[in-house]
Amino acid sequence: MFEKTDDVKANCAITKTGGKLLWMIKAQQRCGEILSEEECIRYANVFLNEQGIFGTTSVWSRSYDGQMVINMAPRVDDVIIYPDLIKLKINMQTGDVLSYDATEYYMNNNQREVESPQYSIEQSIDVLSDKLEVSSGRMCMIPTPGGNELLCYEFIASYND
Repeated sequence: MFEKTDDVKANCAITKTGGKLLWMIKAQQRCGEILSEEECIRYANVFLNEQGIFGTTSVWSRSYDGQMVINMAPRVDDVIIYPDLIKLKINMQTGDVLSYDATEYYMNNNQREVESPQYSIEQSIDVLSDKLEVSSGRMCMIPTPGGNELLCYEFIASYND
């Protein structure tokens, strides 16, 4: 869905096959910081659902100048699928989507069979440096330079606070 009003200017690309919204950029808007990160992620999910994209989770977010940049990725069997990353920018005052890019999602999304990992998360933590304080970990699928995908673990850790 694309709306244009007199006070909003936007550019977008629609896919030739299927008529899907591939990307969109609205003109810069002044934004205040009223909404929380969780509220912005909720607005992002609502927008993605309106585009027919379901089952995504926020994998990274940062705010600046009243805007929240959010990277969303699909999950398959609790595995984050990074090759299908979707990028959004949310107005933290209104919840409006200021920009959206689903190019990687539409280029890479397909039915995936996630194999069991060769090593457990505990075994993987054991090979990390003892200097790291691991706070969480999860499985993910990452793209490789050769165009393949690799199942791995990613960890959030700290070092020296």
